[in-house]
Amino acid sequence: MKPCHICQSSEVVQLLDLGKQPISNRFLQSQQEKEATYPIVVNQCLTCGTVQINDPIPATEITPPYDWITYREPEAHLDSLADTLSKLPGITTNSVIGGISYKDDPLLERMEKRGFSHLWRIEPQQDLAIKNPRAGIEIIQEKITFESAKNIIKTYSKADILIVRHILEHAHNLIEFMGALGELLTPEGYIIFEVPDCELSLRLCDYTTIWEEHLVYFTPETFRNCFGFGGFSLVHFDLFPYPFENSLIGIGKRQKSQKTWSTSDNLKQERQRGILFSQGLEKRRDHLEKFLAKHQQEQGKIALLGAGHLCCAFVTFLQLQDYFEFVIDDNPNKQGLFMPGSRLPIYPSTALLEQDIKLCLLSLSPDSETKVVQKNQEFVEKGGTFASIFPASQLALQL
Repeated sequence: MKPCHICQSSEVVQLLDLGKQPISNRFLQSQQEKEATYPIVVNQCLTCGTVQINDPIPATEITPPYDWITYREPEAHLDSLADTLSKLPGITTNSVIGGISYKDDPLLERMEKRGFSHLWRIEPQQDLAIKNPRAGIEIIQEKITFESAKNIIKTYSKADILIVRHILEHAHNLIEFMGALGELLTPEGYIIFEVPDCELSLRLCDYTTIWEEHLVYFTPETFRNCFGFGGFSLVHFDLFPYPFENSLIGIGKRQKSQKTWSTSDNLKQERQRGILFSQGLEKRRDHLEKFLAKHQQEQGKIALLGAGHLCCAFVTFLQLQDYFEFVIDDNPNKQGLFMPGSRLPIYPSTALLEQDIKLCLLSLSPDSETKVVQKNQEFVEKGGTFASIFPASQLALQL
């Protein structure tokens, strides 16, 4: 077993072996098309409690094959975060603010509106020699090293604030990645890490939280502790609540290594959550299979809505493909293609009525759930039912 991504301990144990899985952005052109699969094994460090994947799929294999695939991160908290950054000690409108990827653009824009004009953001092609125009953070995390940091500094000045949103969990060599980012800071500079909070998903045994692109599944405890291992002191922490997955914000400053460890009680709690997550897969699969089989037999056909990586994980990890007719998605780029792994066809939402679907399971954000239900009232009026694949949703299936 490879060492822990955070504390480098060799005491890493297996939680879940999900077997060989497809890359969730590799939509198929036909149901007969061959596809590559890769093993996904979820582990937990007994020393620091972090849930993680220790054998990552090569970054080049994860790069989307289509230029229309995009990923959205929550933004409702960014105005509050921008206010916090504006008031940090030593920060003025003359301070330099840097960003790592396109995910940092929304926060950079908010800082600009607050009077900050010395802004820069890494350009993957020019600054990191990334040739593939479809490459995203899966490649950026690999290209930011101590060596490339020297070139970035030559192009831009060191940052008084460095924004790093939703990329830390993707890092194949997390500690080296954090160290290289530290080189981009002024001596008194601040680094802002934002990551998804997986505590609720782990606790509710929501297996869609596992994604081949995410190697570390942070909770507030393990996120706070990672700063010391990466060479930073944590000077500010925020948790911004969202219905399914909170956003965790940590603001750090460079320091000599002062590693922070969980208390025995907190470590025990992290470990217990991991054990329950590992034990819950078969139970959840069994409950879903019984529910879906009964619905098929007694009430009629079932479809899914939202052809993204969450839908892919729900179907393939839980081996539920036989219970669904197809997947609905109104993105015209996806229509006519087939889902990775399950090979379910992707149709527009008109198929709900045309194909006489009785139950449609949603793999969408809470806001999108509401919009989709409102948009498809004719389906509901004709006896159709919407429910959510997520245990935390108000529309969650009652198993």
